Amino acid sequence: MSRLEVMLTFLLVVPVFAQLEIVPDDQPQTVFAGKPQTVRLVIHNKGDKQFDADVTTRLFQTTAATAAPVGDAQPWKTVHVLPGQTVIETATFKFPAVRAATRFLVQWDELGRTPVVVYPDDLLKGLSKLAGDNPVAVFDPENKLKPVLKQAGVKYADFEIETEDCRLALVWSARLPENVSLRMKNGMGAVWIRSTKSPVAFAVRRDAGILVTVPPSVLTALTDSPQSQANLLRFAELALQLPDINQP
Repeated sequence: MSRLEVMLTFLLVVPVFAQLEIVPDDQPQTVFAGKPQTVRLVIHNKGDKQFDADVTTRLFQTTAATAAPVGDAQPWKTVHVLPGQTVIETATFKFPAVRAATRFLVQWDELGRTPVVVYPDDLLKGLSKLAGDNPVAVFDPENKLKPVLKQAGVKYADFEIETEDCRLALVWSARLPENVSLRMKNGMGAVWIRSTKSPVAFAVRRDAGILVTVPPSVLTALTDSPQSQANLLRFAELALQLPDINQP
């Protein structure tokens, strides 16, 4: 294709795409690496003509200063949007393996870009690292945590039926069990998931340990949600590493 043909193609394509705008997400979407993941796209046609065009996609891995392409552009689909219409589209991508949360961009042709945060697919194994040589203590009468931990390969001690000396406890219950409270006197950290009036997590000292109280709303769909798993890991770190909150 000659330079003139490229310029003409660009001039024809850009005005067509200019009538569309991507409705931005409040927060970057989150996905797991290494397996097909769905990315959502909300498109609004601000023009007075119907939009019909073939759209390609391309992935970019980003840093603070750069955006490096990951593979070639890929054909996606023909997008149809009526004048004034807003539509929700989805596309499936397989993101490369990462060792920590990593930012990517999905480029939708000339439409724009969608930021995505990609997490390792073994994210919850970080709980085992935090727990050290001991298992994670779990008090979970309704089995909201244990199946997820088992699937993730996290070794845990069921504090409903046994008691061990553990560094970290996860409690999903309306009450804080006595065997957890007792071990917090020796410095065990605990994440207590229960309904509270506060919509956010908060931490307090409990004897020699740290108790992080968490509303269930930040751990929804724990099995499949990388954001919820990242939240749980962050709360566990807080329970073990919080500086002295009694100091000014």
